[in-house]
Amino acid sequence: NLFTIKQNEYGNQSAFAAEFIPKHTLIFAEVPAIRGGEIEIATLYNENGTHKCQADDDAFLKNNIGLDESTRKAIWELH
Repeated sequence: NLFTIKQNEYGNQSAFAAEFIPKHTLIFAEVPAIRGGEIEIATLYNENGTHKCQADDDAFLKNNIGLDESTRKAIWELH
């Protein structure tokens, strides 16, 4: 592995190089959970009051976008 995950000086989990990593090396890539028009719809629902709380947004992610529970949980941990 090029990197390892360990606790930093602030008590958070961080990625650290396990060996020299050359400049421009791709370490990690993922597909966005929410894309394009889905973001626009979710934003509109929040702006017009259709979504009033996180539970409304979570239901949208589940029912309209089809995200599983673990993906939704990860989104809320970042949000």
